[in-house]
Amino acid sequence: MTTEENTQLKVFEQEIVDSIPMDRQDEVRDLLKEFEQASHSQKRTAVVAKILDWWLIPLDWLIGLLPWLGDAGPRLLLSWYYLFEISKVKLSWRDKAKIFAYNAIDATVPMIPIFGDIFDFFRKADQRTADIFEKHLQQLKKKLRQKNVDEQTIQDITNKTWKVAAKIAAKMGR
Repeated sequence: MTTEENTQLKVFEQEIVDSIPMDRQDEVRDLLKEFEQASHSQKRTAVVAKILDWWLIPLDWLIGLLPWLGDAGPRLLLSWYYLFEISKVKLSWRDKAKIFAYNAIDATVPMIPIFGDIFDFFRKADQRTADIFEKHLQQLKKKLRQKNVDEQTIQDITNKTWKVAAKIAAKMGR
């Protein structure tokens, strides 16, 4: 996001907060910031899931065809990436445990010859992780609606985060 877009977003958020009664402004401001960060994380994990799980031949599966290192090495890197995303978003301990379980299973089971490769092709662990972030984002949207933040505002923040995700995807495609 450019400096100008970032400044516009801050002004936009301040306008939203100013329209809320004074006694709830801090709560709404914090919720908006959490929503924005969760939206960014959800978009980034969705891009990773699309690249690794949903191409015609999933990249995760192709990398996994390399004996031993093909499954554990990339999955270890992805676990660190997911740890980075989790640190930015207030996920429940249960959701955090699910993400790590998905990654542990996806790192170990595919090491079993033939069965593991078939399992890896259909497992879609990264999509399941992206779904957890999406569920969290939907919960935050519900909280924002309860605080009387209008639907257009929520959509505007979501659209701005899609621009960032598109830039990331374009850089990864080069």
